[in-house]
Amino acid sequence: MTPTPPVFPEYGDGGDQIGARRSRRAFRLCVTSSLFLATMLWVAEYFLRHELTEAQYLSALTMAPESARAVLQQTVKRDEAKRGRPTPKYVQALAEREEDEVALEIYKKAYALDPQNPTLAVRYGCRLFFTGRPVEARERFREASIRDPENALPSYLEAAVLPWVDQEKAEIGESVGLIEKVNRSERRISFPKPLWFSGLSESGKRYAELRRQNVGESCEVFLRYANLMVERAKTDFAEKHHSQWDTWLHTIDEMGQRLVETTDAGSLQALAGVNIRLSVLPLREQMADSAKNGPPVVEDELRSRLEAALGVLREFEDQRYERIERQRTALGFPLDLSWKTAVVLIGVYLPFFLLSKSLLRSTSALTLSHSRLGQIGFLLPPLVLFGILATLVFVFRWQGPFPDRMPVVARFWWLLVAASVVVGLLYPALRLPWILSLRRDHAADTANSAEFVRAARKSRRRAYICLLRRYFGILAGFTLATIAFSVGLFRVVLSFYPWQLELLTPGQGPQELETVQKVLILLAGS
Repeated sequence: MTPTPPVFPEYGDGGDQIGARRSRRAFRLCVTSSLFLATMLWVAEYFLRHELTEAQYLSALTMAPESARAVLQQTVKRDEAKRGRPTPKYVQALAEREEDEVALEIYKKAYALDPQNPTLAVRYGCRLFFTGRPVEARERFREASIRDPENALPSYLEAAVLPWVDQEKAEIGESVGLIEKVNRSERRISFPKPLWFSGLSESGKRYAELRRQNVGESCEVFLRYANLMVERAKTDFAEKHHSQWDTWLHTIDEMGQRLVETTDAGSLQALAGVNIRLSVLPLREQMADSAKNGPPVVEDELRSRLEAALGVLREFEDQRYERIERQRTALGFPLDLSWKTAVVLIGVYLPFFLLSKSLLRSTSALTLSHSRLGQIGFLLPPLVLFGILATLVFVFRWQGPFPDRMPVVARFWWLLVAASVVVGLLYPALRLPWILSLRRDHAADTANSAEFVRAARKSRRRAYICLLRRYFGILAGFTLATIAFSVGLFRVVLSFYPWQLELLTPGQGPQELETVQKVLILLAGS
């Protein structure tokens, strides 16, 4: 009769193996469900909530122009094939992101679809002007001023392109006259706002980039106009033809000041306004010097004020992208910490998973219960991770990112992860009794046999590998579930998912407003 092999309950022999397997599968299902839920929340919100073309349009708005271009091209084609006539905003969004050589044709198509849109007319006019078609650009600006009579920007732009419509000085006089008329009006200067989605915040980096692109186009027209007028004035001064330049330069200077005072568009228009005022300042001083017995038109203090204002604006622009990148890095820290942690813990778990699959045929050790040390080892890191992520979410919500403290948080976290891994490697040795102690609990004749020792060693080795696999599996599983739950918390509190950094990162709007206010204070009394 074959002797019954020894059984070692201390190493997991016996027990409720079916119940242990069910518990393990339930745990896996919970982890998988949490990851699936977090993924589906994002997919449903950005891909299933809207019709396909609208979902692609929404996605393209948040992309860089190079990536958005291909998406919008497909969106326009699909929309046109479905409706017979593409939606104007899709075509306009494509025009704003197309390459220069084809953008003009796309703008033409968008304008034909929506000729009553003053914002589109302004942007189309700027593109026409930059491609050497000032006559058509003037018409677009004139149409925009008719459709938005409370906005002074289209009229300023129309005046700015007039010198290129006709090179005669009569056009210069008409141009400055139109500027003077707008200067005296109470109409505000409102730069075009970019196409955007109602559910997306307008305070993020991507919106700010699109906004600055719109403002920059109009400001470029003004700067070219000011440079042209300065060159014309220098030519006339050399020929002793001062004529009406005193009044004209003063009018252009007032336009520059009005650009600086337009605080709702950021810092680019203020920078353009200061540069315009500085460009006409030497000529105004020259005319003052040539006037007989006349008081100086411009005081020396004005130059110092303008140069100081220009320094403030340039300092802000020089540091702008550095500040944005630092804040972007800080806002990306939770996502960076999460995926790196997941990769590390899954990477530690996989070798023991493969080892158990290749060496172990029996899973009886699954019935072993975990000690308090093991529970602390695989539960503490996920709890601390959730505490870190939740704290960062609420700090970002109420105080904004703080890049300087991220390295400290990262060092603390990785020390905890390292400690948890070390505990996991030592945990089976501390959890499983040694063979010597088992021999005291068995009959002397059985415990002293070589067969008993071999069976005990085999059973202990099986339990050791199984505990390693279970410890790191539970640690990785709880961590993944924690990350999934944190993604939902991130969305609820900050309105975006942690990977939407282009929308999360502040666009420096309040800082721009503060900078322009400083400039206005510097120029006060000038």
